Amino acid sequence: SWESVAEHAASTTRFVYPDPAAQLVYVEGSGITRSISIRNDLGEEILHDAGPFPTARFEFDVSQFANGVYYVTLNTDHGAEVEKFTVNR
Repeated sequence: SWESVAEHAASTTRFVYPDPAAQLVYVEGSGITRSISIRNDLGEEILHDAGPFPTARFEFDVSQFANGVYYVTLNTDHGAEVEKFTVNR
């Protein structure tokens, strides 16, 4: 049903902020994130952390990343979610 689809979407949504970022990027949402992977706009993996991240909010340091667009893949119990963020100093 549409209601169960909406409930699933609400239970798996993650927020990645700030955008653009200069030093720290925060990931916030419900549920457990099993692992994260960050790739640049060329598809090269910049960071991988096997986790798990049992808290609703965690952060990672992007201060050594070059300016540009990045994609963070969040692997959860419900599948993978990809969010985009920008590093700009």
